[in-house]
Amino acid sequence: MEKKLRIIETGLDERNKKYNEILRSVIGQLSDGMWENCNRYNGYWTYDEATGKDNKIIVSSEPYEWNRNWTRKYINPYHKMTDKEIRKFFANKIKYLVKAELKSNYEYDIAKEIFKKYSLEEYCGMHITPLDHKEEYNKAKEETEKYLKDNPFTIKGKFNDSNTESLLYLSYDEDVQVKDAYEVYQSLINYMDKKGN
Repeated sequence: MEKKLRIIETGLDERNKKYNEILRSVIGQLSDGMWENCNRYNGYWTYDEATGKDNKIIVSSEPYEWNRNWTRKYINPYHKMTDKEIRKFFANKIKYLVKAELKSNYEYDIAKEIFKKYSLEEYCGMHITPLDHKEEYNKAKEETEKYLKDNPFTIKGKFNDSNTESLLYLSYDEDVQVKDAYEVYQSLINYMDKKGN
């Protein structure tokens, strides 16, 4: 039996490969990345895809689907969502992924600077404790934690159309930057089709 599909318009420029990369990366993060071990999102990535040629989101319109062995039904969360709700879902995931990556980069950069003071930069971000540097390692780790507690990361002013920081979470082949993710986010949030959806 052939699956019934819904095409969700995004308003994104069809010629821009980066936009498609971002949409596909959200789906990839749902299945094998950020939300890989989160059962809540299992139903989402099973029912969606991003088309390679025209930057649209395609979702199944079936209410549920059986797994390959016909032993379990998966409920399709997109089935009862409007086009606008689906675009908002993708937009919010994009913003979350950008924030998570920028926060991770910020924390790593701070830790690297502090570890450099103790001549331990090669151990920055590692979960091992070098026995011959245990005392310095613990001091560097403690100083990093204190600094990050006193100076937490904030997304304010960083998620915009002028930030050229590269993103790994939202790219596979293309060099995706924060500004690209912001443009896709804005398009998904602000797009209105002819029916007002």
